[in-house]
Amino acid sequence: PICLKLVVPRSPCCLAAPTMHPPKLGQTTSQHAEATGGTNHWGEHEHKKERSTIRHTEEGVIIHEDWSSAFHSGNLVWDCGLCLAKFFSWRDTHDGCTVDKTVLELGAGTGIVGLTLGRLGARVVLTDAVHDVVELIHGNIIANDLTGRAFARILDWAKKSTYIDTNFDLVVAADVLYDVTTRTLANAFEAHIRMGSRTEGFFAFKFRKEAPLSFFTVLESMGFVIERLEDADGLVVGGHCGDANSIFGDCRFVALPTNSAAAAVRDARFHCKNQRMQIFRFTRPWAGSPEKTIAAQDEAQCRSRKLKRRRCFIVSSCNSYSPIAMPWNGCNFVYSLTLGANGWESFQLLLDNDWAATMYPSIPDANPSIEHEVLGPDSAGHGKNWTIGRPPAKDHLNTAEPGQCYRILVDVGMESDGLVQVPVRVRWDFFNPDDELRAAEIEEVGSLCKEVQGGGTMIWVVNDRSAGGGLLVRSEAKLSSPVLDSLLLSGARVKEVDRISNRMRYLKISGDGPSTGWVSLHCRGKMLLEPA
Repeated sequence: PICLKLVVPRSPCCLAAPTMHPPKLGQTTSQHAEATGGTNHWGEHEHKKERSTIRHTEEGVIIHEDWSSAFHSGNLVWDCGLCLAKFFSWRDTHDGCTVDKTVLELGAGTGIVGLTLGRLGARVVLTDAVHDVVELIHGNIIANDLTGRAFARILDWAKKSTYIDTNFDLVVAADVLYDVTTRTLANAFEAHIRMGSRTEGFFAFKFRKEAPLSFFTVLESMGFVIERLEDADGLVVGGHCGDANSIFGDCRFVALPTNSAAAAVRDARFHCKNQRMQIFRFTRPWAGSPEKTIAAQDEAQCRSRKLKRRRCFIVSSCNSYSPIAMPWNGCNFVYSLTLGANGWESFQLLLDNDWAATMYPSIPDANPSIEHEVLGPDSAGHGKNWTIGRPPAKDHLNTAEPGQCYRILVDVGMESDGLVQVPVRVRWDFFNPDDELRAAEIEEVGSLCKEVQGGGTMIWVVNDRSAGGGLLVRSEAKLSSPVLDSLLLSGARVKEVDRISNRMRYLKISGDGPSTGWVSLHCRGKMLLEPA
């Protein structure tokens, strides 16, 4: 027998006014939906009790969700979005690296990830392909007082005309991988993370049997290096609620095996607290980059031996002893420092941004030419600093002048357990950032020019992110030549006429600034002009 159920719809006048019941703290979207009758396990809307909710995340972000009859998955907060937002909030407390970063969020939905980054000080463009979802994002920007720092706009991965021709620091996306999006999502990442750029992609993904893991294979074919967030035991970490330190406190990004990333994603081993969520980092280095090759080999060695390298932060007199993360170049921790008006600067090192884990010299005002030991990690280093340029009467090898630049190198060794790498030697050398580019930088710029030039005249655009508003223009190639009265402002388009190493003579095509002159293409690892 066949049973039929007849459903008679109510007239609009019979519908009760929707009630507002925000999800409980830490409650997932699916749990809340099942409790209220909003959606089933698969996110299918059932149009029952409520039309909208207001959520307050553990990171302090206000999110309006739309449960109206015009349902779209982008109208709701999903667990991977909460997870990635929590990760960025945790990372910022340790590295302090979010302020003034430029961020693009793909498939933003309610905007949970981008809004969290905006509250941390980033400048964010939140995008989605659905007009109603973009309107919801705009409302959430206003609710979080981020007008002027966060922006909502249409970006359809399948329509390259909607792509944004800007160099972002970060490109992020969470829980947006479905069968129909595999290639178009990969195209969107490829378009916004240029080969050889310093843009990083972050992607949160909840493992499902039906998930199209070919997405990761496509990324590899595009030249991406794929890394995953894991703990020291190789277990995948992640979580959308609870204490961030307990979730991410012992994690690092580990490169997935080349040409088999999809299998590594499929066969992931999850931490017991992780609900099958994975966080990935995507980068696109130049093929054969020596620095990237060394770093990858070093990371592989650490992984095979289950080694852990503690992160190193520098606290110096030149920035009021505020901790700054030191990048790892594959061999050393590195930091560039410019001497102030006194002609000297002092510094110490912190492990994992912890003042109780300070590394310091055994004597005051230590430098590489004076024998000393590296002590710590502990909190007993008051008054014992490494000092560049002071006092000259005590050591003529450590003399310096105001404005001189030094590159600090921190060598690492093993702690007593043989499994943790910590600083064992500190040294520095003088360098002039206005000299010719170092060999690696020359190769990078040359490769970029070769890729985009195609045999024609090079057209360049002043980079609004790296140029700080505009470029100094000089009358000749030498840096000692006179500076012209006005800057070449961001967005100006110029034609390359001549080049001597890092210095380029140009003719202005459009924009504000001198009609001709000499500018620098590259400074301290950043492109000041980008190929048009």
